[in-house]
Amino acid sequence: MKKFTLCLIFLLISISLFAAPFGLSMGMSLNLVKITCGGREPVLIKDGIYRIVPAKQHPYFENYYAWIDPVKGLNYIKAIGKDIETSSYGIDVKSKFSYLEDGISKTYGKCQRTDYLMYDSIWDEPRDWMSALKNDDRYLFSIWDASTNATLKDSITSIFLSAEAEDSNTGYIILEYEFKNHDAVQKEKESKDLEAF
Repeated sequence: MKKFTLCLIFLLISISLFAAPFGLSMGMSLNLVKITCGGREPVLIKDGIYRIVPAKQHPYFENYYAWIDPVKGLNYIKAIGKDIETSSYGIDVKSKFSYLEDGISKTYGKCQRTDYLMYDSIWDEPRDWMSALKNDDRYLFSIWDASTNATLKDSITSIFLSAEAEDSNTGYIILEYEFKNHDAVQKEKESKDLEAF
């Protein structure tokens, strides 16, 4: 029993030293995610998606979700940011987005930023920035993956950062990490779904 306990402690120390986003790594089981989250039980939302409270958090985010497959383990993480009060110009949202983009780029390298307003949008004035974002006429997001020559590590295949709007004066940020095992999990799920026919 003592040997097992020592092995478990060594494993947890190794994981915490080398863990990637929010202290979590690809393939972690539900129980290991619980242990890594300080013993806090992940709450099942639906179909293998759990709300978690990671031990390692960023102050801009308040809700964290983990996709955990019973066989392949942790394969996707999504963090949803706290509300950002801003002007209709979106200055504070853009500022926090850029801050996070810079921080992620220091760890994972080059990204591809998209800041795009739809051609025929009625929200085309600078003061309409948040309204355009809210109405899906404007997009602000960055992607780190093989196509951007990002230096991805920790079994991560892509990172997605996006700015979102609740209304013309409130925004938030979403950050997503996809691990190498996510595609296999999704294909298995799609295959099982097709069995219904």
